[in-house]
Order: sequence, then C-alpha cells, then structure tokens
Amino acid sequence: MQDIGTMDDTLPYTAYDTLQASFMIVGILIMVVIILPWVLLAIAPLVVMFVLLRRYFLPASRDIKRLEGIARSPIYSNFSSVLQGLSIIRSFGAGEQKLKDFYAQLNMHSRMWFCFLATQRWLGFRLDFLCCVLITVAGYACIPLRDTLGSGIVGLMLSYVLQLQGVFQWAVRQRYARAIAV
Repeated sequence: MQDIGTMDDTLPYTAYDTLQASFMIVGILIMVVIILPWVLLAIAPLVVMFVLLRRYFLPASRDIKRLEGIARSPIYSNFSSVLQGLSIIRSFGAGEQKLKDFYAQLNMHSRMWFCFLATQRWLGFRLDFLCCVLITVAGYACIPLRDTLGSGIVGLMLSYVLQLQGVFQWAVRQRYARAIAV
C-alpha cells in the first residue's frame, strides 16, 4: 500500500518534470532544424537509435529492479525477526550464524543494486553519445554556412544543443523512473 501512496505523491511531480524537459528538448530540436534544416537528416537516425535503446533498456531495467526488490525483502524480514528473537539468538549463541546470513543477504542485494546502477550508466553513456553525435553534426553543419549564418545565431544554437545532453538524459530518466518502479 505504501508503494501506491508513494506513486500518488511523486507521480504529479515526475509528470511535470518529464513534460518540462520534453518541451525543452522539442524546442531545442525545432530551433536547430529552423537554423539548419539539413540537421533533420541526422536527427531521424538518432531518433531511431533512441527507440532501439529504449526497447532494449526498459525490459532489462524493469527486471533488474524487480530482482533488486526481491533481494531487498529478506533483509528487512531478517532484521525484524532478529530484533524479535534477539534474546533467543543470544541464549543459543547463534549470533555469528545470523550475522553470516545477514551478510549473505546484503551481498545479494548489493549485487542487484550494482546491476541496476550499471544499466542506468549503460543507458546514460549511450544517450550522451547520441547527443554528442547531434552536437558534432550541428557544429560541422555550420561550417559551410559560415557566410550566411550570423555568429550570434550559431552561438545560440550551439549553446542550446550543448544543454540538450543533460536535459535529454534527465528527461529519459524521469520518464522511465515510474515505469521501472511499477
């Protein structure tokens, strides 16, 4: 029940953040396409690559998060049972065995948590790479048009495209944070 309450509390904020970042991304891409229409040829394959990354990442991340939750549950139940039976554990001298059990459960949870963080880093690296490709294409597309484009417009476009890297990754993480948690 607490998970539903947490989702009810955080979902509006997550939706707002996702929409805000999505509008920023769309606005930046529209500005780039208006200034350099040929960049649209590079954006289309990048969108396809993003969709393929999404198809690969989301099921794996959801399964790893589920396994992390499964590995977390025994830690809490073991802790509460040890607290309730502490006098019995001490009287039979089973403290060392309970400690070994706890370390084994904690180790399993740490493995799953590391896998979850590794999948997040995996996605982050690839999203950063896609954004770097867009930055490179936009930068090199300005070179042949250096006589027709003003330096102010090029500087504005490049500064917004550079911001795209952080905003894009943040928007994707916000978007999939709730999908993975469900």
